[in-house]
Amino acid sequence: MIIVIVILGILAAVAIPKFASMSSEARSAAVKGMAGSLSSAATIAHGKWLISPAASITMEDKTVSMYNGTSAPGYPSEASGGINNAVNYDTGKFTFTAGTNNDASSNAKFTMKADCYAEYAVTSSSFSVSTTVSGCE
Repeated sequence: MIIVIVILGILAAVAIPKFASMSSEARSAAVKGMAGSLSSAATIAHGKWLISPAASITMEDKTVSMYNGTSAPGYPSEASGGINNAVNYDTGKFTFTAGTNNDASSNAKFTMKADCYAEYAVTSSSFSVSTTVSGCE
């Protein structure tokens, strides 16, 4: 019986650190998944906008404000009511912070923890999505 308890103790000492690091990997993967969702949502919204350029479009019964309205580039706005309405996300996991259109210092962010977020930026010609995962631990 003592040998079994010792073996279980050794296994627990080896396994617990491996499981502890999984939560940071899971947060990092969730942020990267959010980045993929942002890219997809922006591309789908752009496709709808190309069919019928307007200041806003409707996606899944949500109004999505478009950057520059009927002018190019036709991607969801960084401001509230733009990209946050275009993408479905868990508001319990991610906090949305609106950005300012065409202001490189103020992009839309979907934050899980400090330094653990996906960032969406739109310019006069395109959009970009980036991730920061250094704080996901």
